[in-house]
Amino acid sequence: MNSYKNLRDQFDFDNLLELSPPLIGEDYEFKIQNIPALVDKYEILHDEISFVENSSILTRGYYIGEHRKKQTILKFNLVFCWTGFKQALNYLFDFCESFQRPIPISTVFSITKKHKIGAFGLSWSWDNEDIICAVRNNVVFTLKVSEARLGIDTALGIDRGLSELRTTSEYREEEDSSLSSIKKKIEGSSIPAGGSITLGDFPTEDINYFFVTTSGSMNLIPASNNTWYYRAGLEKGNQKLTLFYVGSGILLKKESIKFKII
Repeated sequence: MNSYKNLRDQFDFDNLLELSPPLIGEDYEFKIQNIPALVDKYEILHDEISFVENSSILTRGYYIGEHRKKQTILKFNLVFCWTGFKQALNYLFDFCESFQRPIPISTVFSITKKHKIGAFGLSWSWDNEDIICAVRNNVVFTLKVSEARLGIDTALGIDRGLSELRTTSEYREEEDSSLSSIKKKIEGSSIPAGGSITLGDFPTEDINYFFVTTSGSMNLIPASNNTWYYRAGLEKGNQKLTLFYVGSGILLKKESIKFKII
């Protein structure tokens, strides 16, 4: 733990928290063809997506390998932090502190100063692996790679793409979206405790949904890929269902539905 505290002290964590870059205002989608270091020789072997409800953090993970080979040589994550740069910066240091293997503190360096990657970023090496992590606006990208130069070039390409995005000062809830008709079915309604209401079919093409409820749960109707229903909990009173959704990139959109359980 002391070594991790030293890491934060070494890179002036408290002063970094005073920075306030804007939020990304348009989506970023990772594509091999947009990264010169990867385009001719590598492909995505596997990708995955996850969402942390209590912090509204979205992560897309990518496993990269050579054409016709199934061995991963580069693993990286794109992490979208809904609340902004401070949340992203904390995520970066939490990432550094997540390894069971002790970080060689004396070898950690600022990849921002050395390679102009990110608004803030760190890197270090282990025996056969290089670690890179950086923040740009409210997005963190972390890389684990067996070839140092490939990691740096990939990180440069990702950072360039993020830095070219339009920015915004805040995120607002969506008003007129493809979910508007579904929202109307439950907004302001009263649902018996333990009861349910079918919301209908959600648009599914290249969209991932994440639901956060103050009570009850969202469920798929059996044998359906996109028809959802809400099952009310037993706690009565005013409740809220928050829908987060994202296309093929990382920019989350958000809608809230208010209702009452009786």
